[in-house]
Parts: sequence; structure tokens; C-alpha cells
Amino acid sequence: MTLPKPQSPVAYQAHIDGLRAIAVLAVIANHFSKSLLPGGYLGVDIFFVISGFVITASLVSRPHGALGPFLLGFFQRRIKRLLPALLVCVLVTAVLISALDPQPRTSLLTGINALFGFSNIYLYHQAIDYFAPAAQSNAFTQTWSLGVEEQFYLVYPSLFWLAASGRLGRPQRALPLMVGCLSLLSYVAFVNVFASRPAAAYFFTPLRFWELGAGCLLYAGRDSPLVAALRRGLAKLGPLPLVALIACLWAPVQHLVPASTAAVALTCLLLIGPTGLSQRVLTWTPLRHIGLISYSLYLWHWTVLVLARWSIGIDAWHAPWLLAAMFLLAEMSYRWVESPLRHWSGRWPVARGLGASLAVTAALALLMTQHPRLLLPLDPALRDAPAFLQVKGKEYNPHCVVDGEQRRLEADTFDLCTQAPRVPGGQTVWAMGDSHAGHLQGMLYRLHKTTGVGVHLIETPGRPYPYVGPVFEPRERILETMYARARPGDVLLVSRLYFDLGNAQAPADHTPWATDLQALAGRLAAHRMHLVVVGPPPVFDFEHPVVCKRTLFSNTACAQDRKALARRMEQVHQSLERSLAAQPNAHVFHSFDILCPATHTTCTPVHAGTMIYRDRDHLNTAGAALLAAPLASFLQTRGILAVRSTKTAF
Repeated sequence: MTLPKPQSPVAYQAHIDGLRAIAVLAVIANHFSKSLLPGGYLGVDIFFVISGFVITASLVSRPHGALGPFLLGFFQRRIKRLLPALLVCVLVTAVLISALDPQPRTSLLTGINALFGFSNIYLYHQAIDYFAPAAQSNAFTQTWSLGVEEQFYLVYPSLFWLAASGRLGRPQRALPLMVGCLSLLSYVAFVNVFASRPAAAYFFTPLRFWELGAGCLLYAGRDSPLVAALRRGLAKLGPLPLVALIACLWAPVQHLVPASTAAVALTCLLLIGPTGLSQRVLTWTPLRHIGLISYSLYLWHWTVLVLARWSIGIDAWHAPWLLAAMFLLAEMSYRWVESPLRHWSGRWPVARGLGASLAVTAALALLMTQHPRLLLPLDPALRDAPAFLQVKGKEYNPHCVVDGEQRRLEADTFDLCTQAPRVPGGQTVWAMGDSHAGHLQGMLYRLHKTTGVGVHLIETPGRPYPYVGPVFEPRERILETMYARARPGDVLLVSRLYFDLGNAQAPADHTPWATDLQALAGRLAAHRMHLVVVGPPPVFDFEHPVVCKRTLFSNTACAQDRKALARRMEQVHQSLERSLAAQPNAHVFHSFDILCPATHTTCTPVHAGTMIYRDRDHLNTAGAALLAAPLASFLQTRGILAVRSTKTAF
């Protein structure tokens, strides 16, 4: 492999814009609907390979003198290329999303991180936060790939300079050796990490380096015998590589590793130089033009989709208008922002780009501090909740969550998450379990407010109680403290997810858990305590409740047939009732019939004009509060909860 001499011209290659067009159209189709093009996410992989190829071509064409001027020139070109369109998109989108989203903080923070190339890291931490808003409602989710590329730019130019300047030995060997080794390590890590931490494999630059590195290696070795042989073979394959690449776009995300590997390999083949039908397709003028505006189109398509989710919704009727808006905004951005500044002959110092980013950051920070909270909880009593429930206006108390990692059991956690009975010697409801116990915070606080019972809840995400699996030491300590403080007549309340996350239509096999419930009921009987199992609420099919908030036109979005849902719920209820039939102190509370009464033909996540879900299977504070009065009645009719006068209760 040989590196071209400095200042060699970089000829325009029309087929690259054709590949960019395929990539951005695939991403847009996938973002419209994953069922429309399940593997459209691979468009980003195609972009990464192209970026490595083009960046190497750009670096080759520049003088390889002193490192400082070399890097400064590179960063100035990248700032001129990427920052102006990003600044405009972030600023305009931030204003619009703040007008529609009652809690735009996550979007705005993502936008700020995007301006400095860190949105992929921020979004990763959002992805592993169980309470984080879904990506579909975040106005800047698409910027994660820019973060990956910009972090790559911090490393690769220096590696290139070291190789091209001869400081690491023969230039024609140093760059392929370095990039090849790093790419191999990156790919091995990508394959292994995806199995256990898919979010990390998706968002982190070191685990995406191999895709960018593939493009770098391809350009560095474009005149080598190997690439020449591939070019000859490619001519014999005809349109097969292009057809295969398009076929990959139907691969579901569960097959991301082989699909990404195939997409990268096929993109490399097509970058070498397509012939025949592939050449004609990739250089077709309309497709080439989409490739030219692909950066602006990539930025603005997500803005249009997110704003639509918050307002009119996304369906077949709206799709033509949304597509028209995407392409119009992209065309305007390309013609009036991206292209003029990209080809501007003057210098745009790095400091000026940083200053512009800081100015937009200040504007977004101002939006966050001045933005009113538009959606209030359903129950006015929840607005004055103590620290047990609300922290800075959130729908949950993050201090009452223990996962053993980011959220640990501290010395004061138990007391912080426990409210004593309002009368001396009164009963306490002790809630235990995973996030499907945790989402009942609003119910517990309302129960405490109206009946005077004590309440306790420390959620352990991903670990229902009883937990079928390794002993979780923090939960054991919580239980020891509970048994030490519990009194006869107290109630242990448990709940969990009863359905497979990947298939809301199918109840999960919770037989081992139900068996452990029997043993738990026996242990509680020895303490003269009661066990109450909260059955599942309606489980919906939407990706995030944001798609249901189309209150401008209709409150029926996301409604589902009650009969179909009721059949699945009844399977769970019957299983629980059978498991606990022999335990007189164990009871099953049916939340489904309360949140979706039998008199209704459909179930909906909207109640009296207010959204009562935070995602498709978790209630928000307002939704959980609806269960408080029915639960109190349930406990009273079974003689579990002592009936007290209103004066005594308060």
C-alpha cells in the first residue's frame, strides 16, 4: 500500500453521493416505521465507512508538515463542513420542541452535547437509565452518529500524520498497520460487547472505530494489488453487491452484528468503483442530489418526525407532507447554510466555531430554565408531595431506586423511602419489586394521604420480588429492616412485569416466581402479615406515550381493543389466583379492570385528557394515583385494612 503524495488532487466521485443517498433514505424509512425497513439503521454504518474513506482522501491531499498546522487546518475544514448546519438545526428545533414538549430538558441537554460532539455518550447514559424518555421523543437522538465521527476526528488525523510523516517507519506500511490493528480490536470488542451491553456497542466510538477504519484502509490501499483484484472481481459481479447491500436493510436489529459486518463489507466493495447497472444507479442525478444534501437531510428529518410525534402523529396520511417538509428544510439548509460556508474561502477559526456553539448552548440553557411545566399531574394532591415522591418535579423519586451500580443502597435510603402511619400503631403497606412495583409510587402516596397508612417503596430495577436468580444483597438488607420494623396486620405488596418485553402479546412464564410467592405468603403468615399481588395494568403496543399525545386533534390515539387485552390479562390473573389459592393471607388485586373498565370497548393510556403512562407498560404518577381508592376499598372489604374516620386518618 502506498500513500499519495501531499497535495494530490481529490477527484469528485459521483457514486459516493449515490451511496450517501441510499444510507440517508434507509435511515429515514426506518425512523418512519421500523416495520417499513427494519434494517434501515444500517444507513449509519454506510455513512461511517464513507466518512473514513473521504476523510483519508482529504488528509492525503494536504501538506504533512508540522503537526500543529496540519491538525488546525483539518479541524477548521471540519467545523466549516459540519457546524453551521448543526447550529441552525439545533437552535430552531430547540425552540419548536420547547413549544410542544412539556418536559424538553432531555432533548435540550442532548442538543447541547451534540454541539460539542458528546451526544452519543449522553444518549448512552440515557439508554441505560430505566427512567429515561424514549429515543423517539428526543429531538436530537440522530446526533449520536455525529458524536462518534467527531470523536474519531480527535484521534485519526494524528495517527495519519504520524504515519504519513515517516515517524513510525515506512508510511506505506505504518498507517494500514495501525488502523488495521485498531479496527480489528474494535470489531472484536463490538461483537463481544453487543451480546451483553448492546447500547454500548451502538453508541461508543471505540466500538464503531472498525467501520470508519474500514473506509480509511480502503482509501489508503486503493492502488494496491488486493484492491485492484477486488475491482476486477467487482466488475464480474455486476449489480450483486448493490442488491445485497439493499437486502441487508431488512435485517432486524437483533442481527445487528452480522448485518453491520455485511453492510460495511459491501459498502467497501461499492466504494472501490461500481460498474454497469450499479454505476448507473449510484450516479443517477436525483439520487446523487439526495446524497449532496444528505447531511442536512439527516439532521432535519428527525426534527420533522419528532415534532410530528408531539402534534399530528405519524401515519400514512401524513407521510407525504412530512417527507416534503424534510426535503424542503434540507434543501434550504444545504443551499443557504451548509454549502455557502463549506465553500467559503475565508478561514473560520476553531475559536469562532466554539464561540458559536457556546452562544447556542446559552440559548438552550435559557430555554430550560424558563420553560414552564405544561402537563400537571392528574391529582392536585400530588403537586405537594414530599421527598418520598417528587424530586424537582419528576414523576418518581430516583432516590428510591437501588440497582447496585449507579444507584446504591445508602444509610438513609430506607428512611427516605418510608412514610410512617399517620396514627400511632397504624398499618404500613411495604411495596417490593422491580420497576413495575416502582411505578406505583403515586398510588402509595395517595393511599398514605387518604387513609393514613404508612407506605414504603424501594424499587430494584430488573429484579422482581421474590427474585428468581442470584441473591441481591441490597434487597436482602431492605427485607431484614422491613421485618424488624413491620407490625402484625401490615401488608407486603408486590408487582412485576408479567409479559415478555419483546412481545407484549405473550404472558411471560412466571411459574418459578409464583412458586416463590407461596413460600413468601407462608413466611408473612408467621409474622401475621398479608401479601397483596398487584396484577398487570393494560400493556400497549406503542413505543412511547409521546405518539399518543395528539390532543390537538384526538384523544383516541393508541387505543387498543379491550377484549384482546383482557384475554391476555385473564391468563395472568388465573395463574396467580391458582398459585395463591391455598394461602388465606394472599390476595390478587386486579388493576386492569380499574384502568380499563369492562364497560369500555377499548383501553387507552389517556384518562380525562391526561396521559397516565410513562411508557407502554409503566404508569406515571397520575395513572398510579387512580389505583389508590380502589386498592383501599379492596383491602377494607377483605378485612386487611382497618377502616378509620376521616378525622383520624388525617
